Amino acid sequence: MKKVFSYVFCFLIAVNLTACNIHETELDVIPWYKLDPSPQEIPPSVVYTGNGNDIISIDKVEPRYVIYIEGNEESDLFSVKGYDENDNITEVFVATSCPYQGVSVDPTQKTTKLKIHAKGNWKVESRSVYTLPTISEGESLKGTGDAVIWVKSYGLLASIKGNALEKYFEVKSFGELGDYIMVSTTKQYSDTVELKGEPFALTIKAAGDWEISFDEIGK
Repeated sequence: MKKVFSYVFCFLIAVNLTACNIHETELDVIPWYKLDPSPQEIPPSVVYTGNGNDIISIDKVEPRYVIYIEGNEESDLFSVKGYDENDNITEVFVATSCPYQGVSVDPTQKTTKLKIHAKGNWKVESRSVYTLPTISEGESLKGTGDAVIWVKSYGLLASIKGNALEKYFEVKSFGELGDYIMVSTTKQYSDTVELKGEPFALTIKAAGDWEISFDEIGK
């Protein structure tokens, strides 16, 4: 009888631990863009500055964060790569030979340190996703360089212009039904594309100016 009870007791503990682990796992994998984009209070950014090559540990700004980077006034080789606690690469935030200023995101949200290859001064900020600009149906948004945008509402189509410098230009959506590359080109771009996947956010990889316009629902 004691043996049976022990088996049952161990089984119940195992079920309970499994349930807890599932809950923790579910919380851990909630996409970075699935948050209310209108918080009551925006957490302060954490700022890092330096000169030349460096490796820095970064503080994550809760509940989710993006990375702002500027540097390379000397127009030399400049790269910033993210790594997790196991030293696995998470994201190449920057790789350029031009002066740089922009915002990027690590979709895994697991970056704990940055390896910086640079000549000259640089600046890095760990920012809350709540600092991001937003776009809604019937609105237009202009910007320069890499960016991350909240999507508050949308219609069927997006008009996108950019890449006058004919570098690499990419616009990607992250949504309820998946991630979609809307634009990927090295040519100057001006066209209208379909908004797929019920998007929550957009990321832009760009050198130079860009503009995105959403059509109005029902038009």
